[in-house]
Amino acid sequence: MNKKKLVLFLFIALSNCSDDNRIERQNLVFNDIFQELIKNSVQDYRKVTFPNPEQINSLKKGKDITKKSGVDQRKMLVVINDSIKAPTVLKGKTLSNKNERRYKFNFDAFLSNTKSYKLISNNQYNKEKKKLEDKYYFGGFIDISNITFETNLKRGYFTVNYRCGKLCGQKSKIYIEEIDGEWVIYKTELVSLS
Repeated sequence: MNKKKLVLFLFIALSNCSDDNRIERQNLVFNDIFQELIKNSVQDYRKVTFPNPEQINSLKKGKDITKKSGVDQRKMLVVINDSIKAPTVLKGKTLSNKNERRYKFNFDAFLSNTKSYKLISNNQYNKEKKKLEDKYYFGGFIDISNITFETNLKRGYFTVNYRCGKLCGQKSKIYIEEIDGEWVIYKTELVSLS
């Protein structure tokens, strides 16, 4: 009886070790590509020529949007969901480890001000929503999926959802590869756009 318990314990411990190694690898990927990922995912719709969500809402209310009232010059606020699923490994055409376990990714090193936007976690946003929205132009939410690695753990993909309003957002599939010990984005595929 004790041998069975020991074998079961070792099996569970080794399974979790494998998950932890993949989580560590996923964290390394995000550390290497995070700034580029955010730069390519976040859109500042105040700078585009087609009507932005605020102008569309104004049009729906019958307001004239042709008057130049000035562009909001506040820094853009971007909220990132810091809860990510544990990574998976692609084996043939099936996924191993269909683990729904989520963990907190530590974005603290990246949650900083840049010239154009301030990036914060969803937890901080929920605590200080009113104060933040008064100070910053709200740019949207970003959700990053877990990474699906190929079996050699040298390539993989994940999705990024950027939501900037009810009918505003985009979803992209990001392909990554490890080259000389550093992770890079080698392809971005637009999945949907609203």
